Amino acid sequence: METSAMDSLVRRFAGRKILIVGDIIADEYISGTSSRISREAPVLVLKFHSEHVRPGGAGNAAANVSSLGGTPLLVGVLGQDRVGDEVRQWFTHAGISTDYLLTRDGAETTRKTRIMAGGHHTSKQQVIRIDRDQSPEIDRELESEICDRLEHLLPEADGVIISDYGHGVLAERVRRSALDLAVHHRKVVCVDSRHDIRSFRGATLATPNEEEMEEACGHPVDRDDDLRRGGQSLRKELALDALIVTRGRLGLTLFESSGNVEHYPIYGSDEVADVTGAGDTVAAVAALSLGAGGSFREAAYLANLAGGIVVMKRGAATLSPAELLAATEAAERWDERTE
Repeated sequence: METSAMDSLVRRFAGRKILIVGDIIADEYISGTSSRISREAPVLVLKFHSEHVRPGGAGNAAANVSSLGGTPLLVGVLGQDRVGDEVRQWFTHAGISTDYLLTRDGAETTRKTRIMAGGHHTSKQQVIRIDRDQSPEIDRELESEICDRLEHLLPEADGVIISDYGHGVLAERVRRSALDLAVHHRKVVCVDSRHDIRSFRGATLATPNEEEMEEACGHPVDRDDDLRRGGQSLRKELALDALIVTRGRLGLTLFESSGNVEHYPIYGSDEVADVTGAGDTVAAVAALSLGAGGSFREAAYLANLAGGIVVMKRGAATLSPAELLAATEAAERWDERTE
């Protein structure tokens, strides 16, 4: 990819409105220093250092859209609790509108608590994660409110991200409303679904990782031939214009309706620091790229670079346009050296 073309595309991210609908997760981090083993049990004793909450899931996709210059229109549900309030505050401080968020009365916000431990002069490592998964069926009234927001916001959006973590927001009625409205208004739809990608037939693009693709295909895809056959079959079965399969340290592979299959090796080091939220970044960059008039190849190229950047950061991370532009220039220089 030519740097000048990528530079132009990334700059067109500014002001693009991306509607994000899905499961918002509160990512809670509790950090401490470890210096000894407890006398009560063979476990580390941590001296508390800090704690903070930031949005994950659909909230992290919105954060990535915002950090790259786009305008996220986030539709989701939070619980009636402290962490839900903290997530709302995080959005407000980041300049992300909370006008379209709903509250599930009497419910807890879905939360993932990560305990981070390390020495005084070492980086903190995750030692345990505690999940509070709140995924009851949302009631008809809440469904109606979500669909009303989609109907109001979607016409003004440049693209749509459906972020499905399986926590109840994307009920069948909500899924169909999002897809039908997008088709009616001719909007690109990027689907990031953890366990139910087959329920989003007719989207523009889906971005599963290898494990999610294997679950959808019903067989392993650890060999290149299996990946190629599985990717082409899944894209066709779901009537997608394109499919991007993220492959961790191997990069990602793009499948297009034209039959084109293209592989993009990982950008940067394959010594990954943290993969948390990388799929949200890929979905955000792909949606922004397509919403700004880019091709699927350009979207996949930039999404791969962005994924390579955020996995070198701790926690659910975001990146800036400057970081992405610097990566395009570095990638072009590397390509020139290896030709």
